[in-house]
Amino acid sequence: MAEPVHEVRIIEELFSSENSDDEEDILLLRNIANRRRKIPRIQNYIADVVNHYNDKQFKSHFRVSRETCNYLIALFEQSEHYPKGPPFGGVRIKTAEEYILCYLW
Repeated sequence: MAEPVHEVRIIEELFSSENSDDEEDILLLRNIANRRRKIPRIQNYIADVVNHYNDKQFKSHFRVSRETCNYLIALFEQSEHYPKGPPFGGVRIKTAEEYILCYLW
C-alpha cells in the first residue's frame, strides 16, 4: 500500500501535468481510491484476552455477567437466526460466542 505522502505527490503530479492523458489520470485516481486498507486486528482475541477476564472485568466490558452471556450464547446457537452450514463465499462462519460478544460489546 502506498504511503499517504506518496499518494499526495501522485495526485499533485496529476493535476500539475499538462501533457498527461485524462483517462490515465482517472484510472490512477480510481486505483488509489479503491485500494484496500489493512485494518489492524488482534488474532484470537476472545481466546487470548476475553477468556482471561475475571468476572468483574467481563461485566465492565460486556455489561452482563459471564453466566448470562453463556446463556445468551446457548440460546442464539439453537435459534434459527444463527447461520449453520458450510461457509458462504469462503468466509469463515463466526461462532455463536463471537456474535454475542460483538453484540454486547
